Amino acid sequence: MPKSLTTSENNILRPEDFDPPLKRKEQ
Repeated sequence: MPKSLTTSENNILRPEDFDPPLKRKEQ
């Protein structure tokens, strides 16, 4: 299983976790 696939799945499940710190700070 390529790491890209896992990252994609995680991104769909938790996009907030993958958002940049600046974006998270604004929220």
